Amino acid sequence: MSRGRNFLGFLGNFSSRTPLRLFCSSSLTQLQSWEAKLIDLFHSHAPIADLTGMRLRFDGEETVVELPYNNKLDSSPRPGRLLGSTHGGVYCLLADTAGWFASARGREGGWPLTTTLSCHFVKSSKEKDIAARARVVQSSPRQDICEVRIVDKEGLDLAYVTAVFAVAARKG
Repeated sequence: MSRGRNFLGFLGNFSSRTPLRLFCSSSLTQLQSWEAKLIDLFHSHAPIADLTGMRLRFDGEETVVELPYNNKLDSSPRPGRLLGSTHGGVYCLLADTAGWFASARGREGGWPLTTTLSCHFVKSSKEKDIAARARVVQSSPRQDICEVRIVDKEGLDLAYVTAVFAVAARKG
C-alpha cells in the first residue's frame, strides 16, 4: 500500500461511535488498541507526518502532536518579523491534526471532517519545538468540538484554537 492512501481500509471494521469519556473500564483494552491503531496510522501512513517530523501521542485525556523545530517552517524574513519564528499556518496545521485525532480517538466507526478552525495567536515561537494539545470539549452523534492549545517546549501558550469536526459515518 502506498503512503497516504486507503486510511479507511487500514482501520478495519469498527462499529462503536461512543465518545471517549463514555468508555468504561472494561473497554480500556479496546480503547488502547484503537489508540495504537491511530498512532500507527499517523506515523506509517500520513505523508504530513513524514514531511514535517510531527509525532502523535496520547497523554491522559489529551491528544498531543509534537513538532521539532525546522527552519524551513519559519515565516519569511522581512522587516518587522521575528527571524526564526514558526509560521502561523504551522500552528493551524498542528491544531487541525491534534483536533482530528482527538475526535477520531473516541469514534472508531466515524471519520472526522474539519468544518471550522479558529486560531487565536498569542505569541510567536522562535527556534523551539512546539506541540498541539487537544481535547474534545463537546460531543454529539455527528459533531465534535475540540479545544487545542499550541505550546512551546516549556509549556508556554502560543495559540488557542477551537476546531469543529463533522463526523461522517464510515461506509461499507
